[in-house]
Amino acid sequence: MLGYAHFTAGPRPTGNRSRPRQGYLYVAVLLTSLVVSSLLAAALTVSTATLSGQSDIEDRGRAIRLAESEMHRLASTMRVSTLWRTANISGDFSTWRTWSSGAVVLSGPPGQVRYRYTDLDGDLADDPRDDVELTVHTKVGRAEYAVSATLQWDRVPYRWLNYDVTSFDNLGFQYWSTLSTEGPTQVAGDCTATLGGYLMTPQLECNGSVSSTLQGTQVAGNIGSPPADLVGQYELAGTVVLRGSIPVISSNHTIQKCVLSPTSNPFGAANAEGVYNIDMQNQKLVIQDCRISGTLAIRNASEIVIRNGVHWSYPTTADAILVTDSPVTITGIDRSFGEADLNVNFNPTSTPFRGTSDIEKDDLYSSEFRGVIYSSSTATLEATDGDWNLIIIGAVVANGISVTGHASIFKLHELSDDPADRLCDPNPMRFVRGSWRRIDSP
Repeated sequence: MLGYAHFTAGPRPTGNRSRPRQGYLYVAVLLTSLVVSSLLAAALTVSTATLSGQSDIEDRGRAIRLAESEMHRLASTMRVSTLWRTANISGDFSTWRTWSSGAVVLSGPPGQVRYRYTDLDGDLADDPRDDVELTVHTKVGRAEYAVSATLQWDRVPYRWLNYDVTSFDNLGFQYWSTLSTEGPTQVAGDCTATLGGYLMTPQLECNGSVSSTLQGTQVAGNIGSPPADLVGQYELAGTVVLRGSIPVISSNHTIQKCVLSPTSNPFGAANAEGVYNIDMQNQKLVIQDCRISGTLAIRNASEIVIRNGVHWSYPTTADAILVTDSPVTITGIDRSFGEADLNVNFNPTSTPFRGTSDIEKDDLYSSEFRGVIYSSSTATLEATDGDWNLIIIGAVVANGISVTGHASIFKLHELSDDPADRLCDPNPMRFVRGSWRRIDSP
């Protein structure tokens, strides 16, 4: 029989029971604090980054709007003036300018803007008809934006080309003189008459009073401003004729008994466009007994007198034949003039007359003016040689016109339909479609 052993548990150990130390709790709290701080810092960092990103987005939006606004502002000034061509250097940026919207106060950092004009030939001022690349660069805060576009000349003929006669001052008649026009007449001042005067025109647009006898309809005038410097526009394409090269006859420099054209210049080098510049240095210039196929741009003459036999026209496209800042007098014009009388061949092989040339001196030419006669001073149409009318096919434009003889002005439709470029306003520029583009910040 098996026996069971009996075990009696011994006594439990005696002594103090183990307890957690206070330092462990402190470390746990510290670690928890650090975790919370890290989480808060991370949250603040995310929040700050979000706010900074939002600010950058807003600044970029403002930079874009500022660039577009400045681009349109500059383009609008380029429609009314060419001063920007002389005030800037091609390819050079302007100085930075703090943008202002007038009385409107904008929040956020101030925007700055600069711009540049770039002419493909490197010279802004050499030709008002050149294309120009306009670049605008803006900065707002840390954001930058740049945009570029090409602007081209907007070919708009001068409004006064629709009129046969334009006076930016008065139109005066003396001694029972007459003026008949096929097209309308416009006068900024008065139409006056001394000892009689007749104006025969389909329509007279006059801002002042009318004391001359009028045959035609009269309406209120709406005349614009004269060109800023039409002479200067022609000088850009012209060849200089020195005053000293023009012969002196009866104490006056006189152009006579010659052919002046794109292929013939008895005073120097020929100009392919037939444009010749003359500075008279306050002396008188006489033009008589000659054939001219081209444009004379004359400055600083005490007076320009055109007389005797003159056949004067433009070479190709309807154009001005005389542009000047000096007083012009057309007087004593012969009905016709002959080569034999003057001993001159007016249709040489270099400048054939209406496509035909010869070597004989037996042709007869009618006196005629075909094109625009323009003076920023005054124009006087005096009595002709004999009882016939002075014939002008084109337009007379001046800052005051006086009629003392008989003149007839016939409309040259090409002047209003398709004139030469220099008879179009050089100011207006317009955007080239599809040229507006964003570029990298310069």
